[in-house]
Amino acid sequence: FSEMIISTSMPIMEMLRLLLLFTLSILATVTVSYSQSDFIVTMTSDTIYGEIDNTDYRGGIKEMIEFEFQNDKGKQKRKKYDAFDIKGFFLKGEFFQAKEINEGATDPSNGWRYIKIFAKKIVNGDLSLYLHEYTRYSNINFLPNVVDEKLYYYEKKNEKRIQSTLMNKKELTIYFSDCSTILSKIERKELAKDDPEQIAKLYNNVCGTNK
Repeated sequence: FSEMIISTSMPIMEMLRLLLLFTLSILATVTVSYSQSDFIVTMTSDTIYGEIDNTDYRGGIKEMIEFEFQNDKGKQKRKKYDAFDIKGFFLKGEFFQAKEINEGATDPSNGWRYIKIFAKKIVNGDLSLYLHEYTRYSNINFLPNVVDEKLYYYEKKNEKRIQSTLMNKKELTIYFSDCSTILSKIERKELAKDDPEQIAKLYNNVCGTNK
């Protein structure tokens, strides 16, 4: 913030007026920076602006976020959210959606539920592609090991859950049964099954509704 200098010979009313203007200018600056910051989307589709941190103390990417915001009473609050708590969040120019993946328990009557993750869409179309990133820590031979994971997921139009791109031949055949071009190109090694971005783009160009 800019520095304000007040002369000791200045009349009291003038000093108070300048102090008021200076305070208002600070509040305006804070409001502008706050309104342009990141936000979350709640389960009721409300948007709340604030500051988001998705890194741990070692700089790794966490699978949940910490969100600092101002509540209705003007007080600063800090809460943790995972993908079951909100629909998504906007951070550093990118939107991360809470997506349910086609993995996990399948018996809701026992209190089980599918896994949900935060992922950003990198290909849009009848076959969309999502990227989920996080940092995994482990020990190998008593030495710390840090792995930055990048997992990709397909999402077909109107499907409820996203599907991991790590599929075997049988799973690929079932998943892409509606697009023989994909299967034949993978079979002839003209398309790598571990190149999900090219697969998604080819699907949309050849087998999508807007081809």
